[in-house]
This record gives sequence, structure tokens and C-alpha cells, in this order.
Amino acid sequence: MTSMTADKPEPATDPVRLYAPPAARAHLRDAGINPESLPHRINMDVLIMDGRVLQDEYSVRENILFGSRVLPLTTIDEYHNNATSFTGDTAPVNNQDQTYMLMLYQAHTSASPVAHAMPRDDDPSRHVCVIMLPTEEMTARYTVNLLSGVPEEKLPDNLPGTDQDWARFILAHEMDHCVNREGTTFQREVSADRAGLDDLRRHFNETQRPEMYDVMSKTITQARSITIFSKMDFDHATGIYIDDKHDHDHSQTDHHDHIPPSISGDAVDIAQKVVQHYASHSGQTYTESIAHMDETPGLFFNVLKQMNHQGTFDAEPMQKKLIDQYLSATEELSPDYHADLQKAAVHMPATIQEQTEFASQKPTAAPGFGT
Repeated sequence: MTSMTADKPEPATDPVRLYAPPAARAHLRDAGINPESLPHRINMDVLIMDGRVLQDEYSVRENILFGSRVLPLTTIDEYHNNATSFTGDTAPVNNQDQTYMLMLYQAHTSASPVAHAMPRDDDPSRHVCVIMLPTEEMTARYTVNLLSGVPEEKLPDNLPGTDQDWARFILAHEMDHCVNREGTTFQREVSADRAGLDDLRRHFNETQRPEMYDVMSKTITQARSITIFSKMDFDHATGIYIDDKHDHDHSQTDHHDHIPPSISGDAVDIAQKVVQHYASHSGQTYTESIAHMDETPGLFFNVLKQMNHQGTFDAEPMQKKLIDQYLSATEELSPDYHADLQKAAVHMPATIQEQTEFASQKPTAAPGFGT
């Protein structure tokens, strides 16, 4: 694939191909994905690593040092040699490359899909999109848990879309990582989520289900809004940038212009304020407060909710927006999960609750011009 720059691939002059073992192809077809279509969707060779195939068909051994199962190096070669195209040739990548080996070495134990663009051995200006499929079935519940951090058993039974729709979102998201490699991790995650949503929109229009896009995109946005504090995952907390206002079928040029390099500064500042506030009212040290919050799921949520109600973050628009979206998404996406978090309110110092009661009694101005 000839490219003008290292990061902006141009159309390939040769046919693009899929490299995958037969069982990996079957895994994708079971998920409603036409495996042979993947290279043409991004105009790039695609190599599939499949955690399920590695678990089912290849030997593993216990790694005593790291306490996890790992693949022997001979298995890496074996899998690579079996991940062929229909013409029988293997992927034109160096299977001794450190990144490739690391991905394949850990593929069978990973719960998360991953993708990485690797230079071709025969032409470093062209790339192969290496996609690692998760060891779990790509169901709706698996995906929403992955995006949000909300336990699967706490998710509602009526999640929108089919399992195949959610698998489609995962694949489109991962393939975008191979195409759009510029920017920070957060910017690339926003781009990939938008690509996944754009693919869903096209799919639902083609299958005469346009109404499904609205409910599914809302669930994805909510899940990404929750992960910021459910998992303290700031790189994937893309919720405020993947709403329906973005340009669909976004071009690859300057698509990071209005996305900040990171939200971690605001997120860390919020978290620190919550811990400090709790520490000042509980008589615990800052370190003790962190430990207490780690041991008491929901405590952070309740203190943050109370502080937000008191107006603590009103002077910081970005922080306020992140918090409001996190709180509302947590309450709306999973009532069971929200109820569990609220139970931790009994662990909050009385002085924090008293401040909230006082704040709620303050008179408010009537709405009108100038208010």
C-alpha cells in the first residue's frame, strides 16, 4: 500500500487479502461478519489473531513467573503459518517482530480486542492490520461491560441491538486503529468509536432498521461516559465526543481538530477533589481515603454526586460536563448497578450529607431574562 506519509496509507495497487486460520474465519461468520470483506473496508491486508482459536486448538503452558497461561514460541510460529489467505500464503509480516510476538503471545488470555498496523516485510510503506479477537463471545453484554466497566450481571436484559450488531461495532472500532494512527491515545479512541458508530449507521440504513441506530449509539455513549470513574479509564472515556453531533463518514484529514489530546487532567483533578473532600470530613488521611474507596464500591460515586449537587465543580465547565454525563449515564443505563452504588451512601460522613441538605435549601432564582 503506497503512502504519501507513514501514517496516511493510499489505496493499494495489489489486491488486499485476509490472513486467518479457518476456525477464525468461522468465528467471524458466527458473529455475523463476512471475514473476506474486512480488508476491502479499510483497503489494507488484515491478519486475524483469535483468542478462542488459540485456546481451543493450540497448546498452552503455565507461566509460573507471571501467574498466567502463555503460548510457547513454537505455537506462535504454528499459528502464524496457519493464518493464511485463500491462496495459501502467510501474512507478509515478520512473525519475530516484538509487537507481533507480544500480541500473539497474549492473545489467548485477552478479554479485550486489540488492533495494530504493522509494516509489510516486502514493502514497509504498506501495512497489515493485525486484529486480535477476544477470548469471549462478542455479545451485547460482553461489549457493554467492556465499554463501561458495569458488571454483566448488573446490565439490563433489554440491551439494544443484536450480538451481531455489537460485534460489527467492535470490528469497525479496531480497524480504525489500523487506519488512523496519528494523535494521542484518547484522540484515536474517539476516532475509533466514531468509526464504529458510522459503520452501524450505514448497516442499520442498509438493513431497514434506522431507528436502531439512535438507541444503540445512546447506549455506547452512556457506556463510554461511565468508564471514566467505574474503571478510572480516562483514555477510553470518549462519551462527550462521540454524540450524534460529529460528522458521519468523517474524513481522515484533521479529524482530531476539535478533540483534546486528553481528558486525564480534568479527570484526575476531579478524583483528587473527591478523595480530599472525603478525607477532610472522615478524619482519614488521603491515602487511607483512597483505600477505603477502593474497598467500598459506590463510595466515590456518592461523594462525587453530593459534591456536584453542592456546586463544587460549577466553575469548571469541562469537569462539570464529564461529571453530569457520568452520573446520568450511570443512573439510566443500569438501574441495578446504580442502586448498588447508592447503597454505599451509608458510609459517607454525616457532615458531607449535612452540607448537601443545606445546599438544597438555598433559595433559587426564578427563570427569566438575565438569570
